[in-house]
Amino acid sequence: MNTNFLANNRILCVDDDIALLKLYQTILGKKHPSSGGDVKKGSLKRNARHTTETYPLRDQIENEYYEISVAQSGEEAIELVLEERDKDRQFAVGLFDMKMPGGMDGLETIQRVLEIDPDLHCAVVTGHSDHGVSEINKAFSSKDQWILLNKPFGNDELLQIAQHLVSMWKLKRENQQFITSLEQEVEKRTLKYKEIAHRLILINQLSKEMRTTFDLPELLNKMLEELKLIVGADIGSLLLIEESDHTIVKAAVGPNKEKILGIKNDIYQDRISNYVIKTKKPLLVDDLWKDGRFLNAENQQRPNYDSNMSVPLLVKDEVLGAINFGAAKEHKLFNKEDLDFVNTIAGQIAVAIENARLYTELSASYDQLSHSYILTIKALTKAIDVKDHYTFGHSERVTKYSLTIAEKLNFSQDELHKLRRACVLHDVGKIGIPETILNKPRGLTNEEFAEIKKHPAKGAEIIRDIPFLEDITKVIYHHHERFEGNGYPDGIAGEAIPLGARIMAVADTYDAMTSNRPYRKGLDKVVAFDEIKNCSGSQFDPYVVSAFIEVFQEGRL
Repeated sequence: MNTNFLANNRILCVDDDIALLKLYQTILGKKHPSSGGDVKKGSLKRNARHTTETYPLRDQIENEYYEISVAQSGEEAIELVLEERDKDRQFAVGLFDMKMPGGMDGLETIQRVLEIDPDLHCAVVTGHSDHGVSEINKAFSSKDQWILLNKPFGNDELLQIAQHLVSMWKLKRENQQFITSLEQEVEKRTLKYKEIAHRLILINQLSKEMRTTFDLPELLNKMLEELKLIVGADIGSLLLIEESDHTIVKAAVGPNKEKILGIKNDIYQDRISNYVIKTKKPLLVDDLWKDGRFLNAENQQRPNYDSNMSVPLLVKDEVLGAINFGAAKEHKLFNKEDLDFVNTIAGQIAVAIENARLYTELSASYDQLSHSYILTIKALTKAIDVKDHYTFGHSERVTKYSLTIAEKLNFSQDELHKLRRACVLHDVGKIGIPETILNKPRGLTNEEFAEIKKHPAKGAEIIRDIPFLEDITKVIYHHHERFEGNGYPDGIAGEAIPLGARIMAVADTYDAMTSNRPYRKGLDKVVAFDEIKNCSGSQFDPYVVSAFIEVFQEGRL
């Protein structure tokens, strides 16, 4: 398409009457001096496709210039239009005679020409004002695209129509160019807003990940890779300060990332990262070679990455390190928006790094505290065994049976961990029961049994205020409840009993039946197994008993 369309004054005149074509040339423009005398029919026909000399419009048309091309048939007109298209040009206006003997008439010529150039504005020349008006109108996309020029017509009428049609063509093209420019601007801004939106979404996603992820190497590499893609960098690195005299590369992206990971750099060298660490301000270097400040030996070994930016990792004005990105100029030149975006993310990454460090310190403290609690649990279980030596090893067996059943019920590792602690301590309340009752070789009186029944509540009371153990308090408190509701201490039933307590009730009873007592010998495992099955739905939860049956038949109890 002709980009200089506002200079287009080309008019195509189509008529089989040579005299009328000469009239168009005379009225719409003057012959170029190099064309010689009057145009004869033969030379006109021979030169019809080449008469594109410039003719100054008469004075009343403000000295504009029209380029007149003539054709004596529809076929010649189509050839001219095609030639213009091949030159990436167009006619602004066409004058078509409706009556042309032989070959194509004016209407068919117009239809064929409009298929090639739909924007052409036309004057339809006819001696009959009502001739084919409806058919002509159908050929054009707009009523403003054509005018009926009735024969005979005056010179001024022809000039005015030509000027009007050229003006309308130019106006339409101006509008098209404006719409195209507007669409391009909208598309450009839409892409820009999409990029901004994408960056905001990324910031939100990274913020969530940084709040929940404490695996620092994985987090840093993921953040760096995402940022590299967004800003269009070729390489990137994240450095953290170690001690006070050097930095170490903790994450890297790009072709040589494996080579630079873990590299230590002197913090006093002339590096971009060292500069931003000292100044605590981000820095953009358009051309590393022209800038010259940071052309150390290492940078000179990688001359392809001449566009660079670096931002500090700051937490409450404390510098933890820096993030760097480099790109070849032919790939990307970083701009202020890129620098601001990375700087924004860097602030959140710095917080994540600090949080990860704190988490590591807290984890160490937690592990130490957990170890102390485990020692406490072991001391408590030993204290139980000392007081009730007949049940020595009971807690370990109940723990084994309970965990085997829980695994069959697809408990998570965290749930298994909690159940293990509850099983180990389920009888801790017996510390508060007199040894005379615990070690009595004969059956217990009602009063003594009532005292024994207090041990779940006493156990829960002992561990209730220990933060490490408070999540298992209810399991210990309810491990002697019965599924139908006749247990103790509260007599609750069904799913109101914690699932861990329902599992422990089966394991505890099974071990009690199969263990020796001073006043009786332990039952055979098969007999105890049948008893558990018979009590399903009354004393025990059928859901738990079903899992118990499976693990028993698998030989795991």
